[in-house]
Amino acid sequence: MPNQSDRKRVLLSLQPKLYELVTRVARAQGKSRAKVIHELVQEVAPALERIVVLSELYANAAAAPKEGLRRALTTVEESLHQAADVAGEQMDALVDLHMRDTMRTAKASQGKDAHRAAKGAPVPRRPGPQGKGRGGAVKRSRRAKRAG
Repeated sequence: MPNQSDRKRVLLSLQPKLYELVTRVARAQGKSRAKVIHELVQEVAPALERIVVLSELYANAAAAPKEGLRRALTTVEESLHQAADVAGEQMDALVDLHMRDTMRTAKASQGKDAHRAAKGAPVPRRPGPQGKGRGGAVKRSRRAKRAG
């Protein structure tokens, strides 16, 4: 891994939504925003390198080969978008799976009311004991008579 002194600094401006997203990722992973952005750039660097090589070839090519290079560059770009879409779908599937497991766990451990609450649905209030609250005392006294 290169030293900090081997690295070049870049000033980066992000739109507020993207800044918030990077901040959330950094918090979730316990990393700095700079580290998150660095890792993202590292991940796409091989694809960026291919795009640069094709772009440079395209800029220096004669008219006839340019069309083939343009198609190749478009194909690479489309495959990058498809890969990003697949990665996004996989992340969505993981989130859905986690939510289903959370719901199942809540339902199994606390019954229907916990499941409804986890889904955000209102939990109906159940009426308490009626009368003067002596129901428990009556039950205990009956148990005591049977035992004795």
